Amino acid sequence: TFGAGRERSFQIFATPYNETQITSERFRKDNPSGYMYEPVDVIIDGVRATIFFSVTPGLGDTREVWFIRKGILYEANTRKEHDQWLGEIMQSFLFVD
Repeated sequence: TFGAGRERSFQIFATPYNETQITSERFRKDNPSGYMYEPVDVIIDGVRATIFFSVTPGLGDTREVWFIRKGILYEANTRKEHDQWLGEIMQSFLFVD
């Protein structure tokens, strides 16, 4: 979780999702700010994902990675200043089926 002392942490939200792409409606639902800056397509363990900067109420500027795999929408985020660290974590992310 994110703490007042700005510890380095991240969170992953996962929910069932039957679409093949993330709709603008879903994005607005999960990210009420509606901000997506500098989106870049990346691959997370063989799955197409989008990494971007955003603004989250209560957290401020964030770095986020969203992707869909086997009917599950994954949303990972951390504070913007931990951008590189989240990227390193996501590069090592592996699914175990």
